[in-house]
Amino acid sequence: MIYDLAIIGAGPAGSAAAKIATEGGLSVLLLDKAVFPRDKTCGGMLSAKTLDELGFELPDELMQHEVHKVRVYGYNLDSSEWDEKRTIGKAVKRRHFDDFLVHKAIDTGAYFIEGAKLTAIDQNSTGIVIRTSRGCFSARYVIGADGVFSPTAALAGIHGRLPVWQMGFTMEAEVQVPVLNSDYGTAEFYFIPFLGGFGWAFPQKDGYNIGVGGVAWNHKRLTSYFYEFAERILKYKGINAPVPKAKGCFLPAGGIPRRISKSNIVLAGDAAGFVDPFSGEGIYYALHSGHIAAQTLLEVIEAGGDWGKAYARRCAAEFYHDFRLSLLVALVSGKKTQFQYDVLKENPSMVRAIPIIMCQRHPYDMVLKENLLPMPGRMFRTLIDKHA
Repeated sequence: MIYDLAIIGAGPAGSAAAKIATEGGLSVLLLDKAVFPRDKTCGGMLSAKTLDELGFELPDELMQHEVHKVRVYGYNLDSSEWDEKRTIGKAVKRRHFDDFLVHKAIDTGAYFIEGAKLTAIDQNSTGIVIRTSRGCFSARYVIGADGVFSPTAALAGIHGRLPVWQMGFTMEAEVQVPVLNSDYGTAEFYFIPFLGGFGWAFPQKDGYNIGVGGVAWNHKRLTSYFYEFAERILKYKGINAPVPKAKGCFLPAGGIPRRISKSNIVLAGDAAGFVDPFSGEGIYYALHSGHIAAQTLLEVIEAGGDWGKAYARRCAAEFYHDFRLSLLVALVSGKKTQFQYDVLKENPSMVRAIPIIMCQRHPYDMVLKENLLPMPGRMFRTLIDKHA
């Protein structure tokens, strides 16, 4: 059988594309090297815009926590917070969330094969041959949604392994302890002494997802720093609990020009480099790029044209303006200092930048207007106040 579309990788990007394509009448093969459900290193916080992009409601049993407030901590654990008074995100466990999305795709007609590690991609006159540890399959079109180190990108000759300066790195663990009443509904972010870095603590039903992230060339230092950070946060909260073994992952930085298609093969999600370089958010862009990939394919099959070029143009129009502004914010904020926190403390509306990023599809023009442009004056006033 020759499938209309084969999707390599059954994370959010792959499952989202599979659902749209099957609903559009295509025969879809969805492949993944893992056996589901499987764990995935992630903070597990779905932003409000991610929930909107899904296009359907998630069942209550998937939800770990609903967030409406943001709290930011400086190095001395002094904090400043902003209550948006509406839902800005919901916490989930990726193991269950991704499995749910896969079954959504299966329910619409996608054929799912798990435990299928990609070994080769060949193109011939009839289409594309996908060779895996579970056998060979043929398709007319292929979406590579197989992560930051995408085998599809490498084997299809789209691009090789990303250099370390084009990536971020995160470490996280789930600590199973009672959640403090004061932490309900609150996403916490922490200043940490790493370029482009921050820490987090997100409440769940049975504890906290605690993590740190920063530029990838610091991945070894971030790995060792994570345990110091997590122990400090738990101690601050008055929680006596061991920190479990953490998991790390690399993620691409969006906003850097990359090739994302070749002939009838396109990349989506992390494989395409679609991650917000400032916030590190990837699930929204995975879902959205998966939807764009499937929608443009349906349009090309209907009206003709070059799928790869049409997809790349639409992604560029949808993502790159914000990615580049986000990259600018990340570079300007740099290695966050206590003085930067002091400025934020005196201007608590700056914390609102986080809900803006979590809720708006194109947030960075507003973030720059409300936070970056007034920054010199705010810094000057804070400096004067500190020495008054």
